[in-house]
Amino acid sequence: MYEYDFALSFAGEDRDKAEKLASMLKKEGATVFYDMDFQAELWGKDLYQTFQEIYGKKSKFFIPFVSKNYLANNWPKHELKQAQARDFKSDEEYILPLRLDDTSLPGLNETTGYVDLRIFSIETVARLCLEKLSGNLVGPMNPDISKEMRLYFWLKEHNPECLTALRARQQNIVIRVSTGKARELKGLLEGIDPNVCQGRDMHNMFMNGGFGPAGCFPSNDPEPHTTFNIVFLSDFFNQIPV
Repeated sequence: MYEYDFALSFAGEDRDKAEKLASMLKKEGATVFYDMDFQAELWGKDLYQTFQEIYGKKSKFFIPFVSKNYLANNWPKHELKQAQARDFKSDEEYILPLRLDDTSLPGLNETTGYVDLRIFSIETVARLCLEKLSGNLVGPMNPDISKEMRLYFWLKEHNPECLTALRARQQNIVIRVSTGKARELKGLLEGIDPNVCQGRDMHNMFMNGGFGPAGCFPSNDPEPHTTFNIVFLSDFFNQIPV
C-alpha cells in the first residue's frame, strides 16, 4: 500500500542523526525515504510536488527530527505541512516525532507522544520504529528499554493526560482504556515487579459505563472503554523521565 515504511524529515544541521536512523532501519529490512539515497531519482524533479507526494501519501509513518533548526528551514516545514494534512484525515497515528531539544512543532498537540533523543539512543529509536511498524507494542524490545519505560510510552500514547499526574508523582491513578487495548496494558502491568507498580482492570465496575470517577484520565482510543486502577511506587518514578 505504501512505497515507504518511514519518511524522515530533518534539518540539514541534524542530518547525522537522520542518516544513522535510516541506516539502521534499512539493515532491518524497512523501506525508508532518506533524501541522500534518492539523489538520482530526485535530480531534475519538482521537489515541492515530489515531497508533497512522499510525505503526504506514500509513507506509512512520518518521522520529524524536531529541533530549532527544523523550524528555521523551509523544506522541513513544507514536509511537516504535508504530513499534518495527511494526519488530519487519518484515524491512525502517522507522525512519530523525535525530540532533539525543547522546540514545539506548530499544529502538533502538546499531548502527542514524543521520543526524546536526549534520553534514548538511535539504536533504541530504531527498535521502537520497527515495533511500531509491526504493531508489536508488547513484544520483545531492545533490552535497554525497561518494562517501566514501556508502560510510560504506552500511557503517553494512549492516555497522555495522565502524564500530568506522573510528573507530580501521583501514586494512584484511574484511567480509561479502550477494550481493544486492555490486554496490551494488562500484559505490560503484569511484566513489572509489583513492588514497583501494580494495576487492576476494574471491568467497568463504575456505574457510568467505564467513564470512571471524577479525575479519571481519558483514552485517545475510540469507544468502548473499560477502566484501570494503577498504583505507582517510588521506584517507578525513578525510572521514567518525569
